Amino acid sequence: MFSKTFKKSQKSISAKIDNFSILLERHDEETMFPRLAFLKTEEHKLKADLKHEIVQRKKEIYSSLVKSIMTSMLPSYTEASNVHGKGSLKRMQDILESHIESSKSTMFHDAKGKMLTLLTKLSEYIVQEIRSKLKEAMKQSLHNELPLPDISEHYEIVKSAYEKMMGKPITDVEDEKCLLEDTSGKEMTSEQVTTKIKVPLRNNRNDEKKKKKKKKKKQRKRAKDVLADAVFVDKHMSALIKRAAMVMAIADDLLGEDMIQDETYSDIEAAETSEKKMRVLYKALRSGGPMIKSAFYTALQTNEPNLVKDLASP
Repeated sequence: MFSKTFKKSQKSISAKIDNFSILLERHDEETMFPRLAFLKTEEHKLKADLKHEIVQRKKEIYSSLVKSIMTSMLPSYTEASNVHGKGSLKRMQDILESHIESSKSTMFHDAKGKMLTLLTKLSEYIVQEIRSKLKEAMKQSLHNELPLPDISEHYEIVKSAYEKMMGKPITDVEDEKCLLEDTSGKEMTSEQVTTKIKVPLRNNRNDEKKKKKKKKKKQRKRAKDVLADAVFVDKHMSALIKRAAMVMAIADDLLGEDMIQDETYSDIEAAETSEKKMRVLYKALRSGGPMIKSAFYTALQTNEPNLVKDLASP
């Protein structure tokens, strides 16, 4: 059921969101166009935000079972770790088995309850977001005059990109005009203009060179990091295949970064055990090269930090 709920299919939550719309098929295009365009934009943005949130919560829900069992088992782990001396392994096993036997009726029930709670919260969140956001969008669209959208944030992004591309900040027209006048307000000669303009141009060229150097240095550093990540993934392949438990959470991250295809994700999901899932995943890693291995290492750090730390230690 978990797979059917989140897997990319016609019955998944994502597909249901894609198919949902408050817009009617019959409408007067000419008179409704501004409002229709506004509603379409708001609906598209809401759907994208919901899908992103669902992916994040899916990882939390998926890992909740493991975390819940770990929490329930923690007292027995702590007790077993304090056992020493001859026959300690048998006594450790007895402690763990005894704890499982005494708490299995509640341990798995509690884990299931926590997962169902998270699923219910996700369901309520989706309904609430759709209801509140689209209700506000409809309210705005029904005004006699639609307010102009606030594009200040987008403007700053475009402005920043332009400045990086050109190597200089955008200046006001008045500031540019000032270049052609001296402090007394008199028009400058062509020689004076050339002299005055040369300095900023030279500075801009120097700035561009510095930025290019920094960019190349950053790219070289990034390339080294990617290779180092790939070496780690190759070196510890056997250990990772045997010990990694949060395989689907890692696969979610790789799918979100477009590092693996839907077909590969489905093959990983269909594998019966974590070890088999990891073997399928490693096939994709071997064929994908250093970049996908680096992305896998990043996902590994997020979802299996203790395992990475353990393998990295000498």
